[in-house]
Amino acid sequence: MHRTPFAPFGRSGRSGAIFAIVVVVAIIGGLGFVSVRSLLKDRRDQNERTAISSIRALNTALYLHRQKHADSYPKSLKEMADVDTQFKCGEAECAHWGYRYKYELLPSNNMGPRYVIQVRPIKYQNTGEQSFYSDESGVIHATPDDRPASAGDGPVS
Repeated sequence: MHRTPFAPFGRSGRSGAIFAIVVVVAIIGGLGFVSVRSLLKDRRDQNERTAISSIRALNTALYLHRQKHADSYPKSLKEMADVDTQFKCGEAECAHWGYRYKYELLPSNNMGPRYVIQVRPIKYQNTGEQSFYSDESGVIHATPDDRPASAGDGPVS
């Protein structure tokens, strides 16, 4: 008596081809997952570099404003001619490159006028992994925690 080999998909030999297709699809899916993850990390890193660069530009523009306007800072970034248009959104916070930028004028103290710039990811761990803080000193501070950065956090190099 002749025995037929087990063929779960109809004819013998066909199960091997389907198994090979499943393996190829799994490998392609794994490579796709790794490349998408790498792409998202690159985008987050670029967003953070752009945020730091933007904070530096804002600090410089605010310093120049203080030199030109009788030792004072503007009430909002809309009042400044030297600031990029994305920061003149007319809202308390402006979104740009995956981050929300917030400028706040603080009451003066014995050292003079003061301000704070808070920059946070729009979606933590998606558009960015760090929050940033800067003030009239020009030093940029950062935290990897999902909270606003403060002057007590480490400086950005």
